[in-house]
Amino acid sequence: MNENIKLDELLSCAFNERHNLPKFPSIYFVFSPNNKLQYIGATRKLKNRICVNDNIKKVLSEVKPQDITIKYFPITDIRELFRIESDCIRKFKPRLNRFNIKSSPIVTSIEKREKGKYTSFDALPIDNFYKSKMNNLNY
Repeated sequence: MNENIKLDELLSCAFNERHNLPKFPSIYFVFSPNNKLQYIGATRKLKNRICVNDNIKKVLSEVKPQDITIKYFPITDIRELFRIESDCIRKFKPRLNRFNIKSSPIVTSIEKREKGKYTSFDALPIDNFYKSKMNNLNY
């Protein structure tokens, strides 16, 4: 899907107008001045997420809020949200998405010990996770 994404054609909103953002599942792109892509994220409620994201706060520490633009597109199939986000990160390589998605593990189960402490977990490479888990999620 991301092969068809044209960043200059996405819906957009200035950061200081974020109260106008919709509350629906979206992939969002954070741009600093000169249309420089800083971060890509995925969320179930766009308006709520933009206000609390740590990577956006990092961009805010570097530039003025009025110089930040949020571009986004809605996702109708919530099961595809994080796969599409990963595809976009691979394609556009924003500065603040610093990890290698292909090799990043995803925690699929956690064992709990006494007193609520977690002791071990199972992880799969992200591509295997999407194949084995994402299609079984119920929203």
